[in-house]
Amino acid sequence: MQLCFIWVKKFKNLENFGISFSDEFDFQFDIAGGNLHRINKNPMPHLFGDNIASITGVLGINGAGKTNLLELICRIVNSSETLRIEYLVIYRVGGNYYQSTNIKHPISADFYISGSVSRDEMEGMDTVFFSNVFDKNFIDFGDAIADVSVNNKNNPRTLARNRETRQSDFVNDIEFFQSSEFESLGLSAPPRIEIRIEKFINRHNQVSRQDAVVPVLNYLAEIRKKNRDRGKLYLVRQTIQMGFLKTLLERDTSEKRLVSDMVHILEERPNIAFEELIAEFRERCSRHNNTIPWSSNLLLHDALTILLGLESFLKEKHFDIDETLTGPKYIFTIDFDPVESFCYRHLACVIQTLRFGSISWTGVSSGQKAYLNLFSSIWNGVDSYRFRSEKKRTTLICIDEGDLYLHPEWQLEFVERLIKCLPKLSEGTVQVVFTTHSPILISDLPHQCVVVLNKDPEVSADLSNRDAQRHKTFAANLYDIYQYSFGLNHKRSGNLSSSYLREVFKLLDKKTLSQQDTESLSLALSVIDDDVVKFHIHKRIVSE
Repeated sequence: MQLCFIWVKKFKNLENFGISFSDEFDFQFDIAGGNLHRINKNPMPHLFGDNIASITGVLGINGAGKTNLLELICRIVNSSETLRIEYLVIYRVGGNYYQSTNIKHPISADFYISGSVSRDEMEGMDTVFFSNVFDKNFIDFGDAIADVSVNNKNNPRTLARNRETRQSDFVNDIEFFQSSEFESLGLSAPPRIEIRIEKFINRHNQVSRQDAVVPVLNYLAEIRKKNRDRGKLYLVRQTIQMGFLKTLLERDTSEKRLVSDMVHILEERPNIAFEELIAEFRERCSRHNNTIPWSSNLLLHDALTILLGLESFLKEKHFDIDETLTGPKYIFTIDFDPVESFCYRHLACVIQTLRFGSISWTGVSSGQKAYLNLFSSIWNGVDSYRFRSEKKRTTLICIDEGDLYLHPEWQLEFVERLIKCLPKLSEGTVQVVFTTHSPILISDLPHQCVVVLNKDPEVSADLSNRDAQRHKTFAANLYDIYQYSFGLNHKRSGNLSSSYLREVFKLLDKKTLSQQDTESLSLALSVIDDDVVKFHIHKRIVSE
């Protein structure tokens, strides 16, 4: 299935809005007459490979509705959601075109439509929505859309709904690095990991103050007091171990079995060494196959195994603590070895349970991180569909400002990477719609694949322009793309420099220059880098 055209009467700021996603045809719909037209686009070479159904790049100034468009697409293809707006959808299966609409009056098309179906009868697409933008614009798509956006990951409703099954981005990244798809992408995993933890562990909090866990917390506090002067590696290891155990026992709210096991150990051996306590506790947990209370995906026995070998593991991975700053946190880095993913997954689970504990990638640029996050998130989104149906369906991937945080050098590779990587991530045909502010990205798309949104409803009402009206994009001048896409009004530099140039031009237009005018032009020569302007300034100074 390929999505070809969407029209809606009104969706947020999009009114009487139609948009084509086909690189072969434009579609135009007149709601008043009920007429649907299909217009041939100029043919284009086979640039995207056999597994890319189409790529559509959406440009536009802020407020034009780029994110709203992606939300509309996701809601249209999500057949389980009831739409209370008038809409028309044209899609293609094989060589046949179908329509889905709730418009009451007849629609007349100038091309053959094989049938009209309701949205819940549409073949459907595995849809992934990705966005790096965090603006608390929480969009609830339900379970039908794989929403891997930063907003959704931080949505309180999402966090509450997936409290026991949710994995962190870090753990998802590790699983992605282990996949055959990642191996085929030609990307490298980050070489190092940065971990931040609080140096101090509070003995009690509101939950534990009157709880049965108090004897255990008192024991941990005494152990901590005896070892304050040990080395940094020892203290970091002990802080992680104690912080995890404290959180574990305080969150053992069901049968209090974990607390009971720990208390019994201390009653039987009040002077037990800390490492031995963890080993004995692990042995008792293994009898019941306990999972970590806040993560049903991980066995407690495995997490405690990581704690027991933590110091040697950190040392083996070239533990390096940042001692340049004094503060309430230990900040250190270790090597990342994808072969030992089991250890890193459980270490991440342990670290993220600590108060203000964090674990992240380091040793790569922000652009590399953004790339890895993009493809890892999409891979996890696609993966969520793999066991829902035996039938292989087209994957629709909507990317909102995927170039965010990417250095221009990385933007040059963006479209090429999408073409290469996305079919491998999805194991099938892919349709891509992405929004961007970057003319670099758009310069890799033929004009047949580009849509420009405009705030003016009269202009944006029908985006299916004919080829003669389309803007030049593929291998085009980047400034020209900026100019028509973002309303620069023919400005070739920033406001400050443009204003300064206007003052310089006023001086150049004077019939006679004063001494002060000449000095001002001399100063202008030292800052203006436009060769033509500098030539005229120099010529005027010499002539005086």
